[in-house]
Amino acid sequence: MTASADSWKITALAPRPIIQAALIQHEDAWDWDPDIVLTGCEIAEDKPDDWRLDVYFPHKPTASDTTAVAALFTGKAPKLTTEKLPDE
Repeated sequence: MTASADSWKITALAPRPIIQAALIQHEDAWDWDPDIVLTGCEIAEDKPDDWRLDVYFPHKPTASDTTAVAALFTGKAPKLTTEKLPDE
């Protein structure tokens, strides 16, 4: 996904099993908007259990978007950080 003037991202940091469970939950979400893309990866090679989930939006995330991302997590969601992506 290339960043444009309207590209935004929500990021969550959590241990690997929590991020992987959220990615699996996303796969099972039949009503997920296909324009909203998720990625999960480790933060650094020397910290293989510290992961991040990035959720890319083609628009500024609404309260409903943030709720949908939080709902991917079982129990309390990790802190979600929203940022506008720079133009490329």
